[in-house]
Formats: sequence, C-alpha cells, structure tokens
Amino acid sequence: MAGVAIIAGALAVAAGHAPAANGAPVLRDFTWHPLLGAPRKSALGVRGPRTGRTVALLQIGLPGATPRQLTMFRVDCAADRVDAIEAFAVDAALARATAAVPALGVRPQADALAAGRSLSLADLAAAPAGALVRMACDDAGITTLRTAPLSALNDDATYIDDEQDRK
Repeated sequence: MAGVAIIAGALAVAAGHAPAANGAPVLRDFTWHPLLGAPRKSALGVRGPRTGRTVALLQIGLPGATPRQLTMFRVDCAADRVDAIEAFAVDAALARATAAVPALGVRPQADALAAGRSLSLADLAAAPAGALVRMACDDAGITTLRTAPLSALNDDATYIDDEQDRK
C-alpha cells in the first residue's frame, strides 16, 4: 500500500509541473547547478515559481543499488512550507527518473509529511539537503550559482537531450 502512495505522489508532482513518461520526472525540465565534482557528483535542480517550486538534488556515484538518485522537494517558498518529498532512481543517461526509492538523508521529514504533518523549511534544515532547499528558494541567491547542462554532470551518458544542453 505504501508503494502505491509513493507512486501516486510521484505522479502528482510530475503531472503538476512538466510532462513525464510513466509519471516519473524528466530531468531536462530543471535548471541545474553543479555542486560537487567526480567521483561523487551532485547538482541542485530548480524549476517553477516561488509558490510552487520543485527543488531536486541529483546525486551521482552513490554506493549500492541506486548509484544515481534524484530527491525532489515540492515547496512553497513564499509560505515557508514543504509540500512533498520524493526520491527516484535515475537512468544512466540522466534523462529521467526510473523508479521510486527511499529518500536519502531526509527520511524523518518524508515520513512526517506522509503521516500528514506539516513541514516548514526550518523543519527541513536539520536534513543535509535542507540548506540547499532554502538556497533554491532564494531567487537572488540562486542566480549566483553557475548552471550546467545535464551532459556536464555525466561523462558516461550515451544520450543527453539536446534541449537541456541549450539551456
């Protein structure tokens, strides 16, 4: 039953912001800001207005069964509210999310939301990704970070959407 809720949440997030295949988010729909280089690359993705922003943390080179993970935070920056936290495995080409997975580093916060409790950006601050989500809500601050196409994040990609590379 929990798996159905996770999938339904993923469908709602993806459908509300951008077209997606099978309900999974499409990575090219974000503006990407690289954070860490090899061997464990990461990037912060942002899309949408302050009142309905989706913030994504893409991590590449993770040990274990999910070497590429996308953790998405749906937030209302103006109201200081986190509406959803979901995590997905990402395909090798960094084109799209492939399956729902447990969120790394934000499990207590994701569980609180799933239990129906409200979550503010300050509540999220205890998580490692909390500061990144707050940064993504700062419209002036986020513009100071450099941007990069998805192809710059994955040396092994065999397919990268040309539209993202033109952003």
